[in-house]
This record gives sequence, C-alpha cells and structure tokens, in this order.
Amino acid sequence: MSEQLPPPYPKAMERFPKLRQSRLSTFDQCALGARFDEDYRAGYSGHPQGRGQIFHRFAAKALASMWQNQESQIDEEVALSILRECLRQHDVPDSEVVNIPFSQIKDLRWVVVKWAADNTFDLEYLADIEQRIDATIQYPHPEGGWVDRVVTGALDALFVPEPDWAVVLDWKDSWAMPPAKEGNLSDAGYFQQRFYAYLVLRRYPAINRVTLREHYVRYSEAREATIFRSQMEDIGEEIAALAERWDRTW
Repeated sequence: MSEQLPPPYPKAMERFPKLRQSRLSTFDQCALGARFDEDYRAGYSGHPQGRGQIFHRFAAKALASMWQNQESQIDEEVALSILRECLRQHDVPDSEVVNIPFSQIKDLRWVVVKWAADNTFDLEYLADIEQRIDATIQYPHPEGGWVDRVVTGALDALFVPEPDWAVVLDWKDSWAMPPAKEGNLSDAGYFQQRFYAYLVLRRYPAINRVTLREHYVRYSEAREATIFRSQMEDIGEEIAALAERWDRTW
C-alpha cells in the first residue's frame, strides 16, 4: 500500500489484521450472517460446531500417529483412545475448549470407528497437518495505489502425490452431502476449493494443480475438484474484491 496514503478502511483493518477463510466464506454467503457471527457468536460454539472441532482435532492427531508409526490405517482401539484424549481437551487453550453432550459423543464414537475401518492413506505423500498459510492480496486504493491485505486459511491435511500436484483434505462430519456427481462440491466447498488452491499455489511455486477433496466421514465418501495455476490470477482477483467488500462493509 502506498506509504503516502492512510488506509481507506481503518476500522476493518484494525479489527481484522488478517482475513480468515472462515470469515470470508460466511460473508460470501451472507453479509448479515457474518455481522451476527462477529457481534453475537464470539466465544460461543453450538453442539454441532463443537463436535466438528473435536473431530478435526482427532483426525489431525490420528494422521500424525499413523505417520509416526508408518501405518496407512489406524487401529480402531487406538482411534478411540485418541478420541478420548480429544474429549478431555487437556492440550487446548481455555478459550478454545468446547462442551458437547453425550448424544454428540455417541455420534463421534461411531464416526471415529467407521473412519478407522474405512480409510487408508498414502502417508508417504503427507506434507503437513493443520497447516496455516498466509498470502498477501491487493485491491486498488480509492485515492490511488494499492491496499495490501493478508488472507489466511488452515488446511486440515495437505498431500503431494506428484511433484506438481497437491491435494487438500477437508473433513466434513455432518450428514449433509452434495448429490453424487463427479466433482460436485458443496457451495462452501466451492469457496474453499478456490481459496485453499490460491494459498497453496502462492506458497509452493512448483505446484501447478490443487485438488480439494471434501471427505464426508459419515459416508466414507469424497467429493473433489481441481484448480490449475492458469486460474490463479482470476481467483486472486475474486478474493481481493471480496476482501475489499468486507473492509467497506465494516
């Protein structure tokens, strides 16, 4: 951003020095919903959201355990022991502890057992788990020059099966799943596909295509779609325009 010009939207830039994928995704669907989330849901998580957070923590620890032991699949009892550890949340900051009822834990138990039984992973291609990636995008300053904004997203898991190909796994633990059509992602998945692909392509110059694989753990099924580096410029402009609308809204 030009040093001679003050930021055009100081309130937004002070409150949100980095723009998270989750915030922009909510805003992309509904600006009013994003406002309600910021004003009324800060520090609060409903039971489905809490269940999802615990499953994501479980999946991260399970993949790490499998990688450490050089195993492509995890034993059911080991998976359940990791789940019990995640339910205790002893390694989670107080501000991020969630509370869920026994009925949600019952769901988590059978989902974890199914996940362990149904899935194998080529962990020799595992590049990272819960990796957070930042990228700087720009939109035009109303008075000339450019505004720099940092966008950020956390990948559930990143695999690199080929030198120029990356696969982003995104766990989905709800019953909702798109129709069974090849490459058919959810609306949220379409946003994540483009956002995560942009982050990965910016971080890793050797990568030329990025596949987002939505993994629906209750069904042991996946939906996926691929972005190519040739699409990167258009996606960057879309994200920059969304960031500008976010800043102007605040």
